[in-house]
Amino acid sequence: MRLHLVNDEKMNNSRPKLGLGYISSFLKKYLPGTEISLSFWGDGIVDDIARLEPDIIGFTSTTETFNNVVKKAKFIKDKFNKPLIIGGNHITLLPQELPEWIDIGVIGEGEETILELISNFIKKGKLADEGINGIVFWKDGKLIRTKERDLIEPMDKIPFPDWDLLSINAEGPGHIMTSRGCPYKCVFCSPSALWKYPRFFSPERVVSEIKHIVETYNRDYMLIYDDLFIADKKRTIEISERICAEGLNKKVRFECLANVNLFTSDIADALRKMNVFRISFGMESGSPEVLNYLKCGKVTHEKITKAVKLGIDKGFEVLGSFVLGVPCESKDDILMTYNFIKNVGLTEIGVNIATPYPETRLWDDSVKAGYIDGDKWDDSLYCMKTVTPQTIAEKKILSPVDKDIFIALYKMIIDLDSSLIDRRVRLRNLREKTVQILKSRDEKNKRVLDVWCENGTLGAAIKSDSHTEIIGLNPDSESVIDATRRLDSVLTDEKSLLNTQAAEKKFDCIIYNDRLGREKNVKSLLLRHIEYLKDDGKIVISLPNKMHFSKIAYLLFNMKRPPFETVDGTHQYGIWGNPDQDISSEITIYELMEILKQLNLNIDEVFTILSNDHSLLNDMKEIVRKNGCDTNEFLERVKPIRYFIVASKLHARKAIFPKEWNTFY
Repeated sequence: MRLHLVNDEKMNNSRPKLGLGYISSFLKKYLPGTEISLSFWGDGIVDDIARLEPDIIGFTSTTETFNNVVKKAKFIKDKFNKPLIIGGNHITLLPQELPEWIDIGVIGEGEETILELISNFIKKGKLADEGINGIVFWKDGKLIRTKERDLIEPMDKIPFPDWDLLSINAEGPGHIMTSRGCPYKCVFCSPSALWKYPRFFSPERVVSEIKHIVETYNRDYMLIYDDLFIADKKRTIEISERICAEGLNKKVRFECLANVNLFTSDIADALRKMNVFRISFGMESGSPEVLNYLKCGKVTHEKITKAVKLGIDKGFEVLGSFVLGVPCESKDDILMTYNFIKNVGLTEIGVNIATPYPETRLWDDSVKAGYIDGDKWDDSLYCMKTVTPQTIAEKKILSPVDKDIFIALYKMIIDLDSSLIDRRVRLRNLREKTVQILKSRDEKNKRVLDVWCENGTLGAAIKSDSHTEIIGLNPDSESVIDATRRLDSVLTDEKSLLNTQAAEKKFDCIIYNDRLGREKNVKSLLLRHIEYLKDDGKIVISLPNKMHFSKIAYLLFNMKRPPFETVDGTHQYGIWGNPDQDISSEITIYELMEILKQLNLNIDEVFTILSNDHSLLNDMKEIVRKNGCDTNEFLERVKPIRYFIVASKLHARKAIFPKEWNTFY
């Protein structure tokens, strides 16, 4: 018996959807002898089917891919005349959309249903059978829907997904599902319709799968892809304890999704112990009215603010996800979201445009409001990932706000995200380098001075990863209370540093963020601080590249902000960096390196964050070439967005420079 599966996504070797992997492993366990193959979305599907000659072909489809998938299924049916099955969330939510050329639609959870369908095919030579629960099919011109299938209990009956079938490689982040479903019913979210109620893999099963992924596929970074990982407090804590007992917290770091109502201090501690470094909350809107609508009154801004502060205090990167464009949203509501994001203290945001999925309240409300014609899916409704003015032009926005105004407001929020990305890149690298330095030292009582400690976010993250005393210096004026709460002590000016016992105790590490590049006398500042550094201590510096091409572009082309390439802030940062930082830096990396040498500091390491290629960069290369300059040297000097430097009083170690520096430093 040969089953060929067709994924509705292109090959993604690092983080593919797991659904077909579960189907494959379930069949291999409970129906031995079944041969299973897989095609990813693309031109090779038909060739694969012709070569493999399967007995049955199975498709999966989400709502946004459904129309393309059924078109491909029609072509394959006409060409090969094989039995076809389709599963996934869309056919589950709108079974009436099953086309007549597909033999079976699988409604809901697919593992046991597919097993029974194939077993029936082996015995009787046919797929359709009214005695099989959880399917929909056409018979004599009528659409037949059988009895709803019970959900799988216990979940541990389902084996690990078949990662080999999904062509997982050993690069990039991994991902794991430890549960199905969510106890909440947000108006825009379909899992409650798909899964009915939350179910959980046992802690033993979860940790066993994590261990398998780490050992077999060499993952050191993993997303827990549950709708709500912390839904069961006792289970979350037990998973954390088992991960630590296996030593997996020292091999892999995690990120997960949470809910502000359930995020308590003990849950935060459990997540940090298992090495969760990033946590995501659904915050949805800065407008109380819109938030109340989207979250059905279950979440308030007070709860969100409290959860964000607790997350930062505990050393997490905290992501807030937001939804714009719902039917009840006005321009003022969107501006409230903008201001809320500015003030709540997040390290990252994710912004989606509202898409009405079938069987959600947002779908029903959109039908009533006339945004959706009847109960048929229309591809123009899907715009969660449609994020540029060009691609959104043909999409339907549920909000009554004029589309041009809506896009302008959306861009404002994404510009905020660009600044958050810049700060997160800086803080993450400073944290990781500092923790690496501290872990290499034998002393028990380690001390770090965080110069320009802002609101204490960096220090809190360092403390969560190592037992270290963090002294904050020069906090942001509006964030003194936060910095004081997060750090062991906070000094409000340089003079207060002189009044501490720093001269006797000294520091293992002194951290300088971007503000060092804006100091009028960098050499004098560093000289004052070095006397507080242990003889084998380190200084860690981040510096935006004053020569980064975005600054030059502003000057050459009279630009004030980056062009609206995309509303994916990561991509925008990868091209441009943070324009505000680029413009305000007063010192180049070359000048700073010379100062460090003059202070008899050994440069242990320099590493960079590089920009992506961009069409404007090619324009500037041409200008440089016409003026008789070396374009290669120009590129090497302007492509870094940011530098990170580690230096020390030790002179024995050889500095580590980027390879390209050999020619001009």
